[in-house]
Amino acid sequence: QPAASAQGIGDARTPEAERRNARRGGAGEQRLKNHDALQRIKNHNALQRRNCLRSNAGIFKKNHAALQRRDGLRSNAWNSKQAMHLQCGRFLLPLESPLIMGVLNVTPDSFSDGGSHPGPDAAADHARRMFEEGAAIIDIGGESTRPGAKPVGEDEELDRVMPVLERLKGFAAPISVDTRRTRVMREVLAAGASMINDVDALSADGALELLACSEAAVCLMHKQGDPANMQKAPRYHDVVAEVRAFLAARVAAAAAAGIGTARIAIDVGFGFGKNLEHNLALLRGLPG
Repeated sequence: QPAASAQGIGDARTPEAERRNARRGGAGEQRLKNHDALQRIKNHNALQRRNCLRSNAGIFKKNHAALQRRDGLRSNAWNSKQAMHLQCGRFLLPLESPLIMGVLNVTPDSFSDGGSHPGPDAAADHARRMFEEGAAIIDIGGESTRPGAKPVGEDEELDRVMPVLERLKGFAAPISVDTRRTRVMREVLAAGASMINDVDALSADGALELLACSEAAVCLMHKQGDPANMQKAPRYHDVVAEVRAFLAARVAAAAAAGIGTARIAIDVGFGFGKNLEHNLALLRGLPG
């Protein structure tokens, strides 16, 4: 039996052994082919995933760029639209061309029409007349700020302005009030004023915060000194640069407080702490 076993083991070339080895070899070759095919499939899938990722990345970049361009265009269009309008409460005034502000002083001593309107009814009638003649904004002043003028108390200022505001309730144009006092600003805004015209550029305590909580426009003006003494000896090293820097700082302060730039107007303050040469230099320095 051992001899037979040895003979069987050593006889690797018998037909049965060849068939058995062929089957083994064929199975091994098939396994190898299957392995190679599977590897090719894996490589192909990996390549597809990589190309897909590259394609998606490219699409994302294109979409992202398109979104940026779209948002940029929208932003530019919005900024352009806002830059060409002044928001005064419920009013949006177009600025493609100059607008006229009708000045209505309810004071006895203003340099233009001080003392010309005896009582709130006459003042309100004059406001309506100015609007009919083309004024886009009516500016009511209850305290004179002409050179040499003395300040008045808050109560007196309110006594002059509030009755006129009451008679112009629901007016068809924005009503601006020329005041530099926070309490007066609060009262007139509650009464319907759409703009605050402040020769002190909202420097009074609480003025910036008050206007930020409203939808009213603001006009920030530059002046040197107070009305009582501002024209005695105004001096500048460079009036254009100094006025520009002051107004830029006040606009930045207003914006930082929460007042939208579409609600901000500026006034270089001709004649407010400036002599003739200063005024002319400012006029020449205005943007074209």
